[in-house]
Amino acid sequence: MLIIKVVPQCIGKLSDIITIYASRAAANHHCTTLQLLGAYGGNVNEQNNSGETPLHIACQPKSEKSAAASSLQCVKTLLSLGANPTIKNKKKHDPSYQASPACIRLIEKAMQERLWERLPARTSMQLSLGL
Repeated sequence: MLIIKVVPQCIGKLSDIITIYASRAAANHHCTTLQLLGAYGGNVNEQNNSGETPLHIACQPKSEKSAAASSLQCVKTLLSLGANPTIKNKKKHDPSYQASPACIRLIEKAMQERLWERLPARTSMQLSLGL
């Protein structure tokens, strides 16, 4: 069980730290970590120096079958947290550019549903923490 103690004066810093770790969690297929980061205010649409979001990173090709399956689960998680599949990196590629066919299907479905536009600005957990 993971317990996080939030100190009020650290709320802004915590949000910044959480956002940084969203890309790392996506790269390492840590879907549970992504869910937790999303609940605590991580920006799943934050872009790194290359302009890639956690969704870009999660969609990158994986060589092992198990890695591909966990990557697909991370893509599902990110889309459910409001990841925007239309954001382009600095090379003008959206997350589906290198994605597997299964990831592309998930992204196409998300594009039709436009979930990232319908999610509330803050989750109930974020509000209770004052984020």
